[in-house]
Amino acid sequence: MNIQSLKSKLTIKNKFYILLVWILFTSVEPFQFYAIVPFHPYKILVFLVASLFFFILLSKGNKLIFDIPACIIILHVFYSLLAIPIHLAFLDDFSPDDGVIYINLFLQLIVIFITYIFITQILSIHVIAVTLIKVMAVMAFLGMVSLFLIYFFNFQPFSYTVRPGVRDISNFITTFATGVHDNNFASIVRSAGYFDEPGTFAYFLTVALLLNKLYGYSKAIEKILVFFGFCTLSLAFMVTLFLYFIIFGIIEKKYLFIMIFFGVISILTQLIYIYKEKNEFGKQVYELTMYRLQSDDTGDKLFNGDNRSENLSYAYKAFLKAPLFGHGMNAHVNIKNEFYGKLCCNPLHPIATDGIIGTLIFFLLFIVWGLYIFKGGNVDLISAGAWFIILISLIQRPGFLAGPFGYFVFIFLFQATKWRKEKLPTVDIYKFNKLEIK
Repeated sequence: MNIQSLKSKLTIKNKFYILLVWILFTSVEPFQFYAIVPFHPYKILVFLVASLFFFILLSKGNKLIFDIPACIIILHVFYSLLAIPIHLAFLDDFSPDDGVIYINLFLQLIVIFITYIFITQILSIHVIAVTLIKVMAVMAFLGMVSLFLIYFFNFQPFSYTVRPGVRDISNFITTFATGVHDNNFASIVRSAGYFDEPGTFAYFLTVALLLNKLYGYSKAIEKILVFFGFCTLSLAFMVTLFLYFIIFGIIEKKYLFIMIFFGVISILTQLIYIYKEKNEFGKQVYELTMYRLQSDDTGDKLFNGDNRSENLSYAYKAFLKAPLFGHGMNAHVNIKNEFYGKLCCNPLHPIATDGIIGTLIFFLLFIVWGLYIFKGGNVDLISAGAWFIILISLIQRPGFLAGPFGYFVFIFLFQATKWRKEKLPTVDIYKFNKLEIK
């Protein structure tokens, strides 16, 4: 089946199954509908969808095939339970609340395993990966539409959700936002898509860009993801785009395009700098972008937009106290823990909460993905570039155990690379329209 004709080849039943997969994905983290929609039955929805998948598999009577992702999910299932007695033995402040988070993780991983087996045996992992590309493109478009409506027409949020201890969310229907930056005549928002904050949206936009590149699915969607992705005003996304165009520009020998890219960036930078003092809009754009890259005068941060350095120091101290298994996944939000509120969102966060052993286990799929790319002598540079960009993204935003969707993106990336590797020996690496999905 040609990848460009996936949609036309799907039956009505398969389209319904895809819809169920996305209901499961969007009902829980990292999507925020469950927090925004009053009385959202997210637990019931996940249970019903997973149960339906389970009974469909039973009715088909297919023999289970334990491929690499399935085996890694099973390993994660067992370790999520083993982590409880391990932390009870090694930590004095491990509480029942800490144990609950691993039980919840265990249940979540069971759902992920059932869903993965269902997708691979009833649908196609590649089909679902392509729908991710499309969903992110639509969310990016809606984010830019929201920014336009809010700035020029003073579009107001439909609802506002206060969440103690985490970011409050403004619901504009077409996007969620965690901050509205007002000036004298208009407002600017950083689109968070339907996630908890713009950085999360930027991360999944990056995943969509890389999947689109790995499959060579659509140059039009690539442009949508790049252009409309700026609605996040995320520094991480801008760094990602820089790496994306440089790495793949060199691999695909698009040197003129690289020069044009640098030229556009230079012009935009100059315009932002020139207009930062001329009007409120220019000032806001400057403060949300270039200002965050300037060095911090207080000496507490590497630059103004740096919100990681302080927690990095705490995470290192936490790691030294529990290097093998860490302080537990709940350590950052456990008020009884000495590192409460001090471990989140930095490169050392995983080894602080899960230790060396837990981190190797939980990041095994990413590690295996890299080993698969670089094993043997014939390395696919597109896949290698995608792996490197995700590595940089993980340094800024470590961890991937954020609900079924957050977990599945690594499965998508691994399977897309595997698909490419099977096809590349017989086709031109740049003539994607000849590749086929099985």
